Amino acid sequence: MINLNMESKAIAGRWAVRYVYAISYKEAGDILVKEAINNKKQDMLIYPIIFCYRHFIELILKDFSEMILSYIKKLGINDWSRLENKIEESQTTHNIKKWLEIFREGLNLLKEDIPQEIESTINQFHQIDSTSQRFRYPFLINNDSKKKKRKNSRRELSFFKEEQFDLEKTKLQIGKVEEYFSGLDAYLENRYEDLENGYEEII
Repeated sequence: MINLNMESKAIAGRWAVRYVYAISYKEAGDILVKEAINNKKQDMLIYPIIFCYRHFIELILKDFSEMILSYIKKLGINDWSRLENKIEESQTTHNIKKWLEIFREGLNLLKEDIPQEIESTINQFHQIDSTSQRFRYPFLINNDSKKKKRKNSRRELSFFKEEQFDLEKTKLQIGKVEEYFSGLDAYLENRYEDLENGYEEII
């Protein structure tokens, strides 16, 4: 058995919860922003920073879409099966615009809506990286090209030209996204509790 340093030991698999995974990527992005600014490594750390923040958004949208679906099913609201089908069909996609649409549809069934500022931030991240590849690889991976011989396939650059990002501003935007979902989590939990206690007219 390897002797582990107790101060640096980390345990993976303790939290099999998508929400915890999402927050962990957000926290990693925050730490990297601080490291990048303090040590002037912005141009190097921009890639894992944006990836972590984008992955946080993707996971949080998936998690809350499923949470809202379970709530809708419990209330017996019409059209829950259509929403469930969309969630099942989209499990493997990294398209956060599509997940935003699913999440919004669920909210609308609960007669709720997403704040414009939060939706705008999520859409910005989709525009920056629609496939979850640009900040992971220097070249975009086309699944169709895998069927061809590598020497004949043409790879597309992730960045054709330089793009500038304000890391501190990005961190603040993501912080607002986290605050929104944290508040929504508490809000939905309270409504679940009311439902458990027998209240019928919740909506």
